[in-house]
Parts: sequence; structure tokens; C-alpha cells
Amino acid sequence: MTNAIAPPVIIDVTPTREITPRSRRLPRLAMIAILLGGFALRVERLGVPSLWLDEMGQTTPALRGLGAVIDAARRHHGAAPLDYLLTWLALHVAHEDFVARMPAALLGTLTIALVYLLAREAFAELEGVLAALLLAVAPLHLRYSQEARFYALFTCVAVASTVALVIALRRGDRRSWVAYTLLVIAGLYSHYYMPLVVAAQGAGVLAARLLPSRFPLPRRSSPTHALRGFLVSCAAAALAFLPWLFFAVLQERRVPRGVAPELSLDLMRQIVTGLLLSNPPETVRIESWLPWLYVALLLAGIVAGLVRRRTRLVTLSLTLLVLLSPLMIVLALRWIEYFFEVRQVLFLLPFMLILTALGVTGVAEGVGRMTKSTRWEGRLFAGISAFLALLLIGPLWPASQAAIGMAREDWRGALRFVAASASPDEVIIIPGLGEDRYLGYYTFGWPQRPRVPATPDQALAMAADGRAAWVVTNPQTTVITDPLNTAASLRLNFDPRVTVYYVPGADLAADEFAGRLATWEPPDNAVAAHELSDALLAAGRPDAAERVLVKGTADATDPRAASLMSTHLGNLRNGQGDQLGALAAWREAVTLWRDNSEARVRLGEALLLSGDAESAAKELTAAVSLAPDHFWARRFLGQAYSQLDQPRLAVQEFAAAAAIDPTVADTYLLLGDARAADGDRKGAAEAYRQFLAMAPDSPLADEAQRRLDQLGQR
Repeated sequence: MTNAIAPPVIIDVTPTREITPRSRRLPRLAMIAILLGGFALRVERLGVPSLWLDEMGQTTPALRGLGAVIDAARRHHGAAPLDYLLTWLALHVAHEDFVARMPAALLGTLTIALVYLLAREAFAELEGVLAALLLAVAPLHLRYSQEARFYALFTCVAVASTVALVIALRRGDRRSWVAYTLLVIAGLYSHYYMPLVVAAQGAGVLAARLLPSRFPLPRRSSPTHALRGFLVSCAAAALAFLPWLFFAVLQERRVPRGVAPELSLDLMRQIVTGLLLSNPPETVRIESWLPWLYVALLLAGIVAGLVRRRTRLVTLSLTLLVLLSPLMIVLALRWIEYFFEVRQVLFLLPFMLILTALGVTGVAEGVGRMTKSTRWEGRLFAGISAFLALLLIGPLWPASQAAIGMAREDWRGALRFVAASASPDEVIIIPGLGEDRYLGYYTFGWPQRPRVPATPDQALAMAADGRAAWVVTNPQTTVITDPLNTAASLRLNFDPRVTVYYVPGADLAADEFAGRLATWEPPDNAVAAHELSDALLAAGRPDAAERVLVKGTADATDPRAASLMSTHLGNLRNGQGDQLGALAAWREAVTLWRDNSEARVRLGEALLLSGDAESAAKELTAAVSLAPDHFWARRFLGQAYSQLDQPRLAVQEFAAAAAIDPTVADTYLLLGDARAADGDRKGAAEAYRQFLAMAPDSPLADEAQRRLDQLGQR
């Protein structure tokens, strides 16, 4: 008796939605717009922030040759060498931060197109367009499409290999399987998580072989041939990866210990919110329900994909990949006691968004079928799909904007400032970081090579050898920074992780120290420039303090940093009695960065004092929209409304200011005046009493009592 092989199950792949020439043209036009928009977002401010430490760990070896590149990749515990090689090639074009990050931006844009292709091939055109749109504005993908690291490459290759597999399963020809094999090899040489992607893909192929009636392949495809092609491709990819496996992975290497993740519901919540929102700054307000709307639609997409026979196979693979990969990664990291961050699972985001897009169309189709009218079914489907897409993207946009050009560590600003300001007889010390591994990217070509002590004691000894010394370090390294905080004459903070100390090496007279400060090149970092100008002002050099801020504003590559420095310049001029100069500086600050709430408050105050209450109200209204809890924005806006004879609006702003900071007594005096002007005698009397209770000895107390008596309120 022989075992009969069941013939392959043939399924109907006729699209469920009507296709017209117009319906073909619109998605293509939409995709062109999405790709152009996605690329524009990924190159916006691409070279503005400094490279941070992890990026420098990839770019510094690229400047030292191919051998250093291979060695750096070999020593890394997560990344294989392919992205390191791309960085090496990119920096042959130019030694610029923009160029170093350009491969990530291009790969991120390519991933958008691949997501469209995958969703279109596996599901339908609309799912492809919607998934591509969601990925184009996804904050986490935007962020790591602007970073010279391997995350964008691996995400791109993971999606590309899945597209190639879907095409190979449909066509079954040798060329398609060769393409899939090459992409799996590229994935293995991009990141060591690629086997998770291949395992999920293999689960779908195996399901088609074992359960052909439940997980059918496309027309003309044989489950047996598909499984054979998949296994041959995996074997070929494994053989191609063996050289690197023996050269790097299996060598004895010390794994840097970290805080191993705890498997918990809280960790799962962090993964979901991190993947979808990229943990935006606290100043960016995101609706708390938004991530869970994504999750709900993702689950709806899984159900919709498994219900339809022709989409079950791909849905199964994507579901296993999205749901099980985080669990496997966390367990592996706990085993080796290594830290976990959401960026490590960025490659799952495109697959999540494809399932989310499938959920959107699934819900829309379900609601549309509730009507018996074919005409209304199509309209409901289109309307609900558009509504859900806007609901997914609209509240997410602030987080997307915050992810563009996100700054981490300003090593570039600190090192360029030191290089421009240090004299030949002064020592530059960079403790704790190997220049050959990290900071060499920015110190490359320096005429004065910085010293890189191996231990904190060596660093402190170098800083105390009698010569003036510059120390660039992480302020959290307290074993170094605590002694320097005592010995250093000046400390400039470029960000929470980068600080420059200046140790003069000998006692200097105040005028001599001020003269030395005045020769330094102004930093292009807003915080450091502000601190240096304050030091010069304290040393009696207001002219030099102003020069620092003027030049820093002009030279800053980041409009936001320039705006902050211009704000400080206005404050300095105002303190020196130059009101017109201060007004000009605050205007420039607002022009450079429209969302600079502090500059708008100061500009509004200046306009108010000059008698232009109408312009002041416009600036202060904008400031309140940017910073609703800003006390002075509310209070000055109330004063502007009072001058414009709009007491009811003035009452609202004074009341808001009093709620923000109830300890400022004279706010209640202003509130009482506004209520009295609005005809609220009882409310005015209550505000006057509050003022008198808080400030009975104020010079304005008698006037407040007189106004209270005039109201006749007891």
C-alpha cells in the first residue's frame, strides 16, 4: 500500500474588492506621496544632533579602516558586520554626521515601500497603503531611521525577506528562492535576531505542508515544493553565515552585564507603548488610549486574517513573530544577564502595523456588511477606514515630531568647543572612553591629541599636574566629577551626559581668569553658552558675555539651540538696561523657533510694557498654548486683556495663574481688579481679602483695603 500525496489545495485569489483603473491609480499616487513624505521626515534635521556614544562606536572604526570595522563588529554583542560596512562606505563620501546617518534614512524609507509590497501581496492594496502610512509617521521608526546604527537595516531586511518568501511561495521558481536566500543571509549579517524572523516564516510554510486545507498556498504552488525550497534556502544561508559564526560569535567574549529584564505585564506594556510611541518627552502629551487602540486593531487584524482562507498562512507567520519574539528575546537576555530596550525589537513594528491595517479594513468591512445596500457598504467601508486611519495617526503626530532629530548626547558640541578654545600648552583629558573606539570620530585630525587615561585616578592626576586642563566626561561618573567640582574653576554642561570642566592649574586673579574666558570660542550648545555667558557676566565682562550669545546664535546649526541662545541674549540685554536690544533678541528667538514658549513670554512682557497690549496678547496666547502651566504667561496675558478692556478674559487668566502658583500675593490684587471691572463685586472682594491676608505689610495693602471698602463688602 502506498501513501498517496494529496494534491495542493487551490484557492481563489480573486480580489474581494472591485478593481477599476481609478482604484489602481489612486494607491500608486498615494504611495508616491507617502514615500516622499516619509523620506522628508527622515532627512529633516538628520545631521543636526550630535552622534551619541553608540553611533560613535560604529563611526569611529569606519574612519580607521576596514580592519577596525570588522573588529568593532566582531566585538559587538548584538550586531553583525553589514551595517558597519555600510557606515564605512558612507564615510568615504564625506566625514559628516548627515552622511553617516543617510544609509539609515534611505533604508527606513525603503522599508515603507516594502511594507506596502508585503501587505499588498499578502492581503490587499488598501492594507498596503495604510500600513505604509502608519510606518511613515511611526515615532520609533522615525527615530532609528535617523541613527547611524543597525536597527533600520535589520528592520528593512526582515521585511524584505518576508516579501521575498511570499513571492517565492506564489511563483515557486528558482530565482525567487535565490532572492529569499540572499535576503536571509543579509539578515543574518545584520543582526543575530534574524533566526526569529526565519522561524516565524518557517512556521507558516510548515503549516501549509501539514495542514494544506487550513493554510492553503496560492494557486499553482505545492506545499511539498515550498517546504523543500524553504529548507534549502535556510541551509544555504546557514552555510554562508558559518565563517562569521566561527570568526566572531563562537569566540570567547565577555558579555557586558546589565540589568536583566523582568518578565511581567509591566514590561509588555513598556514594549507596546515604546514600539508605538517611542517614549516621547514629558512635554509631549499623548492620549493614553492610543496604544491600546493599536493593540485592539492588531488583534482584530489577526482574527480577520485567520478567518480568510487565502490570508491565513501569512497572518499566522506575522502573528507568531509579533507575539512570541519579545518573549524569546527577554528570556534570552535574562539568561545572559543583559539589558533590554525597546529599540531591540524595532524590527517587529512593520509587521505589527500591517496587522493593524488589516484590523482597520476588517472592522470597516464588518460594519459595512451590516447594511443590505451594496452602495452604502462601499461608502461605509471607505468612511470607517479613513476615520480609523485618522484616529491612529492624528494623536500620534506630536510624538512623531518629537522623534525627528532627537538629541541624546552632545559630544560634538563639547569636543569642538574644547578644540577651538584650548591653547597649545593646555591638556585635553577624556577619561573613561577609548578615543580609538568612540570619540575618535570627532577628534580625528586634531593637531593636539587628547589624553585618554585608563583609570579615574590617572585622570585626576593629569588634571592636577600644574598645567591648565580641559576634562570632557560624563557627569554621572562621580568618582571623577566630585573632585573636579571642587578643583575646577568652570563647569559647562552640554547635556545630562556630557560636561566640560576647566581646571586652570594655578590660582588666577579675577581679571586674569575673565580675560582667559573671553578668548574662548562660544559653544554652539544653548545650555553651555548660557553658562559661559553667566560666568563672564559674573567676572565683570558683560561685553564678552553678549559676544558669546551673539556668535553662538549665529553659528548654531540647530534652530532650537539658536533660539534658546537668543532668548538668553535678550535676558542679558534686558538686565543691562538695553530694552530695545532685548526686544530684538526675543523677536529673533521666536522667529528661529516658533515653539519657544519662554521667548514668547518674554517678548509678550516687553510688548506689554511698551504699551502694545494687542501684540502682547497674541504672543502670550501662543505661549499659553505651548505651556498651559506657565505662571507668567497666564499672568501677563491677564494684564494684556485688562489693558484691552476685556475683563472677563482677564479674570480667566488671573485665576489660572493663581491656581498654578497660589503663593504670589499680588496676583489676587490683579484678579480683584479684573473681577470688579467685570461686575463681580463679591468675587472682587474675595480676591482683595486674599491679597490682604497674604501680604498685610505690602505697600499696596492700603490701596487694596480702599478698593475693598469702595465695594462695600464685609
